[in-house]
Amino acid sequence: MRAERTLGVGPRAILWIALGVLGACTDPSSGSSQPGGKADSPFDDELASSAMPLLPERPGMLDLARTPASEWNARLIGPGGDIYLTSTAYTQETSAQNASLGIKENGVLLERYRTVSGASGCSVELRAANNKTIATGPAYATCEEATAAIEATRALVAGVVQFEAAVSGGARFALWRDTDDGSWRFALRAADKRGLLDSQAYSRRLDAVNGIASVRANGKAATQYKIVAGQDGSMVSLRAKNGQEIAASGPYATAAEAQAVIDETVQLLASERVGNPW
Repeated sequence: MRAERTLGVGPRAILWIALGVLGACTDPSSGSSQPGGKADSPFDDELASSAMPLLPERPGMLDLARTPASEWNARLIGPGGDIYLTSTAYTQETSAQNASLGIKENGVLLERYRTVSGASGCSVELRAANNKTIATGPAYATCEEATAAIEATRALVAGVVQFEAAVSGGARFALWRDTDDGSWRFALRAADKRGLLDSQAYSRRLDAVNGIASVRANGKAATQYKIVAGQDGSMVSLRAKNGQEIAASGPYATAAEAQAVIDETVQLLASERVGNPW
């Protein structure tokens, strides 16, 4: 039994939360899935052309709550009102604000989560790099349930951070249809509007959307990037696990400049501080 009404989801609901927040992470060549589990539609391109840009949907939120004892907590709350994480109680509101920042910075990293057994069951803990506990999730009957909840919690934190980036004018993916040939393209742009990665041309919006998901899935690992020397300089190439190029940028005058772009892109994507174009 759970100690309180928090994160009342089973394995199937957890899967749908993860899909709804992050979208379908497939290689752009597959064309077999779409974020949120939506089926492909013959009207997809027309709707996208007329409706974009769209305001992103808020996946959840981080808030500050005051307890009856006049202490402060930072809380991660899902779209249905369930509490996924609650920070340590603090006497100062500013300390709870720092805990909220800690949830955003650490909660996007799976390796920062632990399951902990106790008298009331097994719960999820989010820890900082120094192993200090930042926040705790609800108690589950088994640690298998708690482990299954970790991905949903991480996905929700990622969605919250991505939403903030989208509405605050931070780094983001841009998605557009070429007026010359009708093809779809996307680009990853830093907060200062610099281009970090550009996609190939896609015949369908669906494939470009899957390409964005693939950049999110593969672009967090430095090993997925290659620096390719050319006549005009060094190119950066991001590739999927099957070796297919997903996106590229350049040329850069030196390989060192290309590596600096890779380092910046990896760090940015790992932080999830990149808004979606929808």
